[in-house]
Amino acid sequence: MTLSVITFLSINTYAQSWADLGIKGGWGLNFLYNKNMLDNDYTAKFSSGFTLGGKLGWNFDDSHEITLDIMYYQFNQTFKYNITDSSGKNSPEYTRGVSFSGMQFHLLYRHNNVGRYVEIGPSLATAKNVTVTDDFLSPTLLTDLDGQMKTHMGVTFGFGGYFIGTDNFGITMGVRFNYAIADAVKDDGVTNFPAFQKFDSYTATHPLTAMFIMEANLDFAYMAKAKCSNKKKLILF
Repeated sequence: MTLSVITFLSINTYAQSWADLGIKGGWGLNFLYNKNMLDNDYTAKFSSGFTLGGKLGWNFDDSHEITLDIMYYQFNQTFKYNITDSSGKNSPEYTRGVSFSGMQFHLLYRHNNVGRYVEIGPSLATAKNVTVTDDFLSPTLLTDLDGQMKTHMGVTFGFGGYFIGTDNFGITMGVRFNYAIADAVKDDGVTNFPAFQKFDSYTATHPLTAMFIMEANLDFAYMAKAKCSNKKKLILF
């Protein structure tokens, strides 16, 4: 889909095009969705994370843009759960915290319109530095967890608007959602991480984030025709 948009815009746009650079950061809510856990007395609590990085964009005209965002992120999720013994009696409520971090890459089509924008596209995320805290589990189960997570594909959707700026510099604010459409956890067939217990069947784990995003953006070069020929070249602002 992204390649089709790039090809269409490259062939059909005749307006001046330009490149921009940006730095951006965000904070918001995390949700680690696993159907087995939610069906077995695990309750996900509101948890937060953040992201920080940069953006490289190519504007085909005032409305159409392709961007590549390279972001560092921190993901956290807290669960509350009970253990049911052989007599059917529930234990006190325990707390489990799962966190991991990594790099996230977003290749997005952005539509700009009168100071507002909408963006959508695929993402790719790595997941490392995995840690788990728990009130009940043995500490030996909570070490060497990096091998439980894997690189996963997702989809990103966002929207926002222009806040303040000048002719070639601006600050925008918006909201961005990212959902991992691929399983972020390796199926080892035994522990069903992050549940650390065996279920009747395996279900995938999908990180979901909803972030408030701020971006500082600078237009730094544009494409123009040379005076003595029809050839185009990139000119710095």
